[in-house]
Amino acid sequence: MSRPRILIFSLAYFPFVGGAEVAVKEITDRLSEYEFEIIHADIRNFWSKYFYPFWAYRRAVRQHREKNYDLVWAIMANQAGMAAARFKRHFPAVPFLLTLQEGDDLNSFGYRLRLLFPRFFRVFHLADHIQVISNYLGGWARQMGATCPITVVPNGVDLSSFQVLGSSVQEKKEKIIIHTGRLVRKNGLDTLIESLRFLNPEIKLQILGGGVEEKILKLEARSYHLEARMEFIDHIPPVQVISYLNQNNFHLYLMKVLYDLNYQFHME
Repeated sequence: MSRPRILIFSLAYFPFVGGAEVAVKEITDRLSEYEFEIIHADIRNFWSKYFYPFWAYRRAVRQHREKNYDLVWAIMANQAGMAAARFKRHFPAVPFLLTLQEGDDLNSFGYRLRLLFPRFFRVFHLADHIQVISNYLGGWARQMGATCPITVVPNGVDLSSFQVLGSSVQEKKEKIIIHTGRLVRKNGLDTLIESLRFLNPEIKLQILGGGVEEKILKLEARSYHLEARMEFIDHIPPVQVISYLNQNNFHLYLMKVLYDLNYQFHME
């Protein structure tokens, strides 16, 4: 008996990945009873990303006629969702699953402009089921016009990999705050850096990740004379994050500044 076939639309995939792409690989590796195929862009090529909804749709149509997919799965309401929506209009009998892992500031003016395209392609209206990683994204999907069932499935983590190693906390005077994630406004790095001014000078900060806010954040650190207490480390593979967390009997984990706390700070 043949395995059910699932076609994945994803703008990016290994080796150029973020959290959503890592989640896709972890899920597909565990569901051996299904056959997965993926259509992704070369994210180093602007035109490949820009025209993805069109060429990915055409390729999917050709492949479907040969392989007869049982489901199409779009990773995020970006170009991948647009391609899947076009496919759904052409093949309405094939279920369309949309996963939302958006990590951008959904309230920003720039992002609202980008959302005109998912609205135009009717990504949210055509989905048969939407899976989100938070209640916030579930509410956002409803605001965007989704009427289908929505299921919240948070991202998973292997807790056994994240353990404090070595001696007790009291044996080390130096304490390190580590932030892992993209350097974008909604993650609140500006608030975190400013807060370092009011903490014990023994506390240092390591920032793992890259992003559009990197230059601005480095300028902020310099303006507060915090360079000696901070270290900017570029994007690293997720598997290496664990070694950073455990280095030098690392004692304090700070993964992200809460989104709501950051915006409350700026509003006040």
